Amino acid sequence: TTDNGVLWKYLRDGDELSVSDQPFLNLHFVDEQLGYIVGEKGLCWQTTDGGENWKIIKGLPDFDFHDIHVVGNTGYIVGVEGRILKLQL
Repeated sequence: TTDNGVLWKYLRDGDELSVSDQPFLNLHFVDEQLGYIVGEKGLCWQTTDGGENWKIIKGLPDFDFHDIHVVGNTGYIVGVEGRILKLQL
């Protein structure tokens, strides 16, 4: 939204057949442009344009991620059963 929530713009419609249906569990933006989404089954996506486009970060373990926090070029992902991943971004 750009008008304090009066109108909203869809960035992703989870009902589309061409879109992954993996649930998101958390979203973290480092600044206005750089953001990350984590979710079930190792889902981790990155945007560098404020959420207009997302790329998948591949090669991560296939378990549920509950949170992500980024400090500098390092991401810390918290997952099920107390798992913590440190990821160079």
